[in-house]
Amino acid sequence: MFGNKSMKTNFLNNIYGTLFTPDETFSELKENTAVPQALVVVVFVSILNTILNINGSSGVILQGTKLLMAAVSGIISWLFFASFFELVASIFNKSGYMKSFLTLSGFALTPWIFLAPIQLFKTGDAVISLFGIILGLAVWLWSTVLLVVAVIKTYNLSLGRALVFLVVPFVAGFVAFNWFIGFFTTLGGILKV
Repeated sequence: MFGNKSMKTNFLNNIYGTLFTPDETFSELKENTAVPQALVVVVFVSILNTILNINGSSGVILQGTKLLMAAVSGIISWLFFASFFELVASIFNKSGYMKSFLTLSGFALTPWIFLAPIQLFKTGDAVISLFGIILGLAVWLWSTVLLVVAVIKTYNLSLGRALVFLVVPFVAGFVAFNWFIGFFTTLGGILKV
């Protein structure tokens, strides 16, 4: 994956570009997909998040298992997420960009690397903890904006269409959930003796 110096440099340039010049970097990554590099970002962020939440009283084997499960869970979530967006893209006749979306959505997680230092702020007094929370929300927003850019770049959408692309699944899920609950509520009323 990173057998030579050029690939390592390319990976670090992709990380740097994602943080500071995402539009240009995502355009390059769309043309030259780097799914293995994006996989490294996904696994690293998944493991980092688990490390930040590990309870020191659990044993080494349990902690190692948690880290392994975090990596596997992160990969499965990433693949499911990309597959789901490919399905939504097919509704808009824009599917067929799975490798590009995997690459861009993986790199869109890059700002989460800042969560480790941000966690240190949460150990201080109330004002410093509040600052840590604000920084955490800023990282979340940054990553969300990068995800929107990833959708725009991958599927060649305008900002408005990208927002519709992202909102439609949530609205459909909400409607489906309400229909599901209503269906069984009505069925329960019919079967009530």
